[in-house]
Amino acid sequence: MNKIIIASFLLFAACKTTKTTTSSSSTKTTETKTEEANDGLSSKDVEMQSKVEKVKSKFENYSLAEFKEGKTLYETKCNTCHSLKNPTSYSEEKWTAIVPKMVSMSNKKYSTSIINASDEEKMKRYLITMSIK
Repeated sequence: MNKIIIASFLLFAACKTTKTTTSSSSTKTTETKTEEANDGLSSKDVEMQSKVEKVKSKFENYSLAEFKEGKTLYETKCNTCHSLKNPTSYSEEKWTAIVPKMVSMSNKKYSTSIINASDEEKMKRYLITMSIK
């Protein structure tokens, strides 16, 4: 009786593992096909690239790389003083007014220019890009 229970358990476990592996494998195949169709960009990168395209008329030579750099700067620099705001929570006009004030406050707080003009512009462009619907 014990042998039958153990054999049944092992058979069930083997079937479960095979199904999980097959599911995971087909998900990876789908992701690979999607990336190939989008010139090697992940679906997240494609989404971000579409946002960048929407603001290229505002920001000459704006790129996905600059967008990502602005995002990283926002997440690392602004997070040192306060929790991060959702970039979509303010309009372009609001971010244009908020970012310079916050950078100035931050630089005064630390008595040095921890955020330079170039980084400020990258953060502002990232936030504006994210705010556009």
